[in-house]
Amino acid sequence: MWVRAFGIGALVAALSGCAAQPPSKVPVKKITPPQALEKDNLGGEVRWGGPILSVEPKQTETCFKMLSYFLGSDGSPHLQNQPQGRFLACAQGYYDPAVYAPRRTMTVVGTVAPAQTIKVHSVDQQVPVVTVQAVKLWPAPPARTVAIYSDPWYGPEAADPIPYGGLDYVP
Repeated sequence: MWVRAFGIGALVAALSGCAAQPPSKVPVKKITPPQALEKDNLGGEVRWGGPILSVEPKQTETCFKMLSYFLGSDGSPHLQNQPQGRFLACAQGYYDPAVYAPRRTMTVVGTVAPAQTIKVHSVDQQVPVVTVQAVKLWPAPPARTVAIYSDPWYGPEAADPIPYGGLDYVP
């Protein structure tokens, strides 16, 4: 009996791992946003992700300014790595900026469209544009809590700044 339960659990875990990243109809190109600025990459399908820098919702389209990071096997951005460049992700429809807020992480799948020039701290920068076909908004990280430990008898100031054995005895 437990063998069947274990097998079903393993199957569910395997399928949920595959379904985490946004789907693509064709194989995606393994290129970075700076590489997408080259003419031969126009129209190619990419999967990029990272934090949302800003959101510009309109009635029929929402554009996200994003910073691209390396994606893990489940499609989630690895923010501890070096960023790979900025890009614009434009999706059909209205995406609520309260939900798709800056600093949230998102992965998109879409085709590379002609580049646009955006302002980055009053500097013009040319960035690739992705016409989005699928979006995966990743859960917000849990709020950090700070635990303060103290000595139950003497309070938090009881920590000895000099380790034991650190003083020489002088008569």
